[in-house]
Amino acid sequence: MNNKMKKILIFGLGRSGQGLLDFLAPQYPEIWVTDDAPFNADELSNKYHTKISDYDDKTAIDLVLLSPGISPEHPLVKKWMQQGVPLQSELDFAAEQLAGAILAISGTNGKSTTTAWCAHIMGVPAAGNIGIPLSSTLRERAFLDWNILEVSSFQLEFSHTLHPKLAAILNITPDHINWHGSLDGYISSKKRLFARMEEGDSLLLGIDSPMVRETMHKETHPFEVRAFSLLEEVDRGAFLRGGGLWLREEEDIFLVNREELSLKGDHNVANALATASLTYCAGVDIETIRRGLTDFSGLPHRYEVLGTIRGRRFINDSKATNAESTLPALKSATSETIVLLGGFDKGTGYDALFEEQHPHLKAIVCYGASAQSVAQSAKKYGIEEIYYAQDLEEAFEQAVSISDEGDDILLSPASASWDVYPSFEVRGDHFRELVRRWNK
Repeated sequence: MNNKMKKILIFGLGRSGQGLLDFLAPQYPEIWVTDDAPFNADELSNKYHTKISDYDDKTAIDLVLLSPGISPEHPLVKKWMQQGVPLQSELDFAAEQLAGAILAISGTNGKSTTTAWCAHIMGVPAAGNIGIPLSSTLRERAFLDWNILEVSSFQLEFSHTLHPKLAAILNITPDHINWHGSLDGYISSKKRLFARMEEGDSLLLGIDSPMVRETMHKETHPFEVRAFSLLEEVDRGAFLRGGGLWLREEEDIFLVNREELSLKGDHNVANALATASLTYCAGVDIETIRRGLTDFSGLPHRYEVLGTIRGRRFINDSKATNAESTLPALKSATSETIVLLGGFDKGTGYDALFEEQHPHLKAIVCYGASAQSVAQSAKKYGIEEIYYAQDLEEAFEQAVSISDEGDDILLSPASASWDVYPSFEVRGDHFRELVRRWNK
């Protein structure tokens, strides 16, 4: 697609918007921008060495490029849609510039780890929702055969041209309901991942997720469908048998025993199965896959053990932004655990955290905007040791004060960070700093 003569507007000046500016600035004498947050167009012009203009209604725009997270209910978006102005996601626009094939991974939970694990095994850089906008990496991708992308529901909301050669929907549980307007809206965004896939492509499904099964039950498609499961053997894909991870393609292929995986917990066995199936379909040899399953070190903010201080182990699981992503941390606990829960409430509820008993759950410390909602769910299921704090720093101090030697202090908020922090990474870094200070 040749956009060189078009008047382009970038809406959103976060990481994705800056990635678009970095890619487009050398090609355009003028680019228009807008954002709900304040910005300085002159400073941007100096930074990107082209004229960056603040958008106003008098400018007739040919194409609006939307950063992830721009709501379809935003007044500007609704106005442009009514006027027939073409809208395109940053992801779609960037993907159109790629020469190599796309491997795209989505799902409510586990997608960052699976994306990074695939990138580790295939030896190529990941991009997308993993924290590195695709648009900011386009120049280095000119000669790549594969582009591995983590894709969020926000990115898929305005996606109409994305065409993965390989794709995965790991799981679906209610998430971002307040943003998408309904569970149906959230699921519809996920289905855009494979809307343009065709014969010769392959979609991998996590069939242990009831919502994935329900969503795909009546779907018919021209592409191949594979599955992965911890609970049953699949016709084609990856599964767990007797503690061993297996692929099933033309024949059954043993990979590794679950004890050999570098990341622990059932959720990471599932991530490993998805990773193995995807990388095998991308042409990676079995020995490379086996090695990668056992030597991948994981990602920051995903059950990241920060160390043991004065007998207490501190774990940063800031990436857990909903109840379902906190559950694996609670289930895998082997020591008395004090968990810090709270943040921005995405409207998905917290009952799932407490519906089953966690024998090593010593106490919860509720903080931030969702503190009362978390506490209400905990009380409903008989949790008695509940403490309250205004913010993460106070929650940390509270957790330390009630802890004993041998305890784990776990940040796994089950909530988004947006009440205070711009991202889960910043929240996790603050927790890391609190641990560092306590170590003095």
